[in-house]
Amino acid sequence: MSKKIWYSKPLSEMWSQYNKFYRIYRGTVDEFYSEKNKQIFSTFNQSPEDIQCHTGILDLWRLDAHKKFMHIYFKQKELRNFLQDMKLADLDGIVDFLFQSGETFYFEPSLDTKKYLGKPEKIQTYSFGIHVPYEKEGKGYAFQLCYNEQKELDLIWAVGNNEGWCSAETYEQNLKNEGEHSDFFVKIFRLAINTIAYMKVFPECVIEGVPPSENETLAYTLGISEKVIEPVSNPDSTKTIVPHFRKGYLKRLSSDYYTHKKGQIIFVSETMVNGTAKTVEKSKNESKMKTFAEGT
Repeated sequence: MSKKIWYSKPLSEMWSQYNKFYRIYRGTVDEFYSEKNKQIFSTFNQSPEDIQCHTGILDLWRLDAHKKFMHIYFKQKELRNFLQDMKLADLDGIVDFLFQSGETFYFEPSLDTKKYLGKPEKIQTYSFGIHVPYEKEGKGYAFQLCYNEQKELDLIWAVGNNEGWCSAETYEQNLKNEGEHSDFFVKIFRLAINTIAYMKVFPECVIEGVPPSENETLAYTLGISEKVIEPVSNPDSTKTIVPHFRKGYLKRLSSDYYTHKKGQIIFVSETMVNGTAKTVEKSKNESKMKTFAEGT
């Protein structure tokens, strides 16, 4: 008998709040949305980024409540780890490619929000959630990537009751810092960008629909491409053991050299191309090392 798979759930904290609201007031989705929106703008000492983050998460929840939020189920937990650790060596190129096909809308701030968020502008977005197998319900990811006419990229994210906002500039700053906080921001940003890019590069790994026992109406199941793993053979047998992920990154082909694939994004594995590689280690002969150091 196979083991039942369970998944983390995006926006679990918002759903918990709504379920409590419904039990007490029997309120509708739109009534809850209106009440939460009022609470956001009646809270003092909030920065524009705080307003943007809280309203963004609330908008994602409303999309989910109306079955318009995209759910992505990872077949393997290791895929999450791979995507959040994969460096963004060509961030600008990937972003330009992704947002050619993102959802476009014109953002018109309400009277309440104009003083916080400014004038109307054209924005392109990706809104989606990630379910990870064998992780607690509150560990699901909810993302909204926004790209405006000034080519500014912002990410709003939520993991359980932990939510935040991160720009491309913030991501670059955190790359230079050390510590758990910076590492978390880097991984969140990479996971959001790389997930969408991965789905574009490896469409054969995207299955429309949900795994058994799940019921979201707008969902995809995402598997691992053979192009990002390298099988490891046991030297004592011909049997192939658990494969490892290749180190690499996603890149947009911008040169005219790529006649047919120019403008597309590809996965580049970290291998030597048109060259050779050597590994150099310290000599075990201490007398030779001393002679070399003294230049004699």
